[in-house]
Amino acid sequence: LVFNDSEALPEDALNAFVHAGAQLVSGLTYDPYAEDATMEKLSNMPYVYGLRDSVNAFLASESVENVTNIPQLLRYNEQHEEALPYGQARLNELTLLAPMRYESVDTVDRYISEHSIDHFMAENVIDLILSCDAALAAFDDTPLNPSVSLPLGKSGENGALLSAVLTARAGNDELAIRAAYVL
Repeated sequence: LVFNDSEALPEDALNAFVHAGAQLVSGLTYDPYAEDATMEKLSNMPYVYGLRDSVNAFLASESVENVTNIPQLLRYNEQHEEALPYGQARLNELTLLAPMRYESVDTVDRYISEHSIDHFMAENVIDLILSCDAALAAFDDTPLNPSVSLPLGKSGENGALLSAVLTARAGNDELAIRAAYVL
């Protein structure tokens, strides 16, 4: 089954899949945060804590100019403004994080896993998602899913560029490539 997530795709693109033997479905909605809107705000938490811990681990292992953690790096940068021409906002945010509670990060990871694109595809017996934009890339688990984007030309009166994005289940790179070949 191929889930058509777009009204903007040309009819001949959809027909290519039908002629290749695919069954098209539409009318489904993928919103991993529908059950718990607070998870959308928390979904970035594993990344942010991981970034903080990774930067601190790197600084501790490299120890250049006696800088071994983020607060020391901030102080160093304040004394050497040329060291960080784009500001320190992101580093400041990392120092403001509360101590990590692994159970909180695990809760977010579990929620994202249980509401992933793969889960959505399995639950709806979908092998491939066909869309005209990369909106799925906004969700945290998307890097696990192989996607192929193909230009389809221009659409409508305004001549906006149109692309087909084919997203398969995690580990099914071959299907994404075959679907791109069909298109």
